[in-house]
Amino acid sequence: MLLGTKMLGESRIEVLPEIKIKYPDTATITISAITDTKIAIQCMRKGAYNYLIRPFNLGEGALGA
Repeated sequence: MLLGTKMLGESRIEVLPEIKIKYPDTATITISAITDTKIAIQCMRKGAYNYLIRPFNLGEGALGA
């Protein structure tokens, strides 16, 4: 599941634990233009599998390419 930085209702950080509880086998990747490492770490601690900063280049190894 991919989460963007702008979501209606809840922030991506708040929704990550809910996804982890309801769908424990679902990997969640947060995509953002925000380069603040504190936010990236917070997302990972809340259950994100990865945090990608956009724009990203798939040819440079993002998502294991």
